[in-house]
Amino acid sequence: MFIIFILLTLRILPFELSCFIARLTFSFFLKLSPRAMNQLLEAENILGKKRFPSSIYIKRAAFNIAVMARMGSPFTRNLYGKMLIEGEEYIKILKDSKNSAIIATFHYGPWELLAEAFSAKGYKIAALVTKQSKNILDKFLLALRKRVGLKIVHTWEQATELTKKGFFLATLFDKTVRAKWNQMNFPLPNYQTSRLPIRLAARIRKPLIPVMCRFKDRIFQVNIGSPKDGKDELQEFFSPFFNQTPFEWLIWGD
Repeated sequence: MFIIFILLTLRILPFELSCFIARLTFSFFLKLSPRAMNQLLEAENILGKKRFPSSIYIKRAAFNIAVMARMGSPFTRNLYGKMLIEGEEYIKILKDSKNSAIIATFHYGPWELLAEAFSAKGYKIAALVTKQSKNILDKFLLALRKRVGLKIVHTWEQATELTKKGFFLATLFDKTVRAKWNQMNFPLPNYQTSRLPIRLAARIRKPLIPVMCRFKDRIFQVNIGSPKDGKDELQEFFSPFFNQTPFEWLIWGD
């Protein structure tokens, strides 16, 4: 209930005030969660405080969450109406040929806005996610995502069926409780990423397309890569984002 209350509060307050409340909430959460604090300190130690200052990390994470809380509102519609997008031709070709792909990203930047942005451009978007342990939170997130045109599935079978119907299926490389690991050495050295996107793409014989998003001067920017076959190609696409702004990554995505 507390998470839902916070998200609703961030949604209705003036945006600058929402960012301030989100920073306070984030800082409070860090104090209450030794696991989250340890992950943040580990990242700061490995990457270096100059490159990964915890204060900048908290500020950026709070900003992104304040934006995400407004999904499906005039605020976000205005953002993606002005967004800069690079590489859309890679998915437009698939859509025009009535094909689809596995879209792989990280908990990086305002990732929840990707579905809304592409749904508005006419792409059918679904996401393979794990159910939340709290049923009320799961229903709240489901309703919020449905509002922006995102279809949620929980099994590989459901995911496979949707891709046959032309849906682009979103997945995350961040570690999850049930995911297998695949070492890619980013966002941190020796970090173990989920193998789910790679395995799913191979299983249903669909291209794997990496995508990242972030704000620059408060302009929503989306980068779409060409279809990738292996770990080296994925590293080449993702590494520059973590090298430039690692603090955009929500590090307790596992």
